[in-house]
Amino acid sequence: MKIIKAKQEQIENIIQIGIKSYKEHFSEIWTAKGIDEYLSLQFDFQKISNEMNSDNTKYFVSYFESRVVGIVKINLKKQIPNSSVERGIELEKIYLLSQFAGKGFGTTMLDFTIKYAKDNGENVIWLDVLKTNLKAIKFYERYGFKIIDQLDFATDKIKTDMWVMKCDLA
Repeated sequence: MKIIKAKQEQIENIIQIGIKSYKEHFSEIWTAKGIDEYLSLQFDFQKISNEMNSDNTKYFVSYFESRVVGIVKINLKKQIPNSSVERGIELEKIYLLSQFAGKGFGTTMLDFTIKYAKDNGENVIWLDVLKTNLKAIKFYERYGFKIIDQLDFATDKIKTDMWVMKCDLA
């Protein structure tokens, strides 16, 4: 697997992989209309373009055999929810096409993110994850992430809160 910092010309790849992988993993918690509306906001071309021009948001594209198979989106120096002072890298998105899940690609993507954080002097990585996504929670726990808080989250179909998880890198 090869992971590179995304460029403007890769926005369409980010949109395609983001939408496809999100639907593969989370369509059961949305109605068809609801997921389409949510993803059109999350993966809007202009929104992603603006974020890529920001110093605080980074997108990375994961390739396997010259095919885009996943994306990573991080936000630098982002305040941890419900904390007045603590900041770190927010791992906002780590999306992988389902056919590549369980083959070590997610591990490679998370290893890359942790190395990026350390190389950029960050001491903390945090994320939020659906409370019902037990497989992801266990995955993050193996890396030392700990549940530190809970956030409200609901779709147009169900209410399913999120865990905030944090990993100290120091």
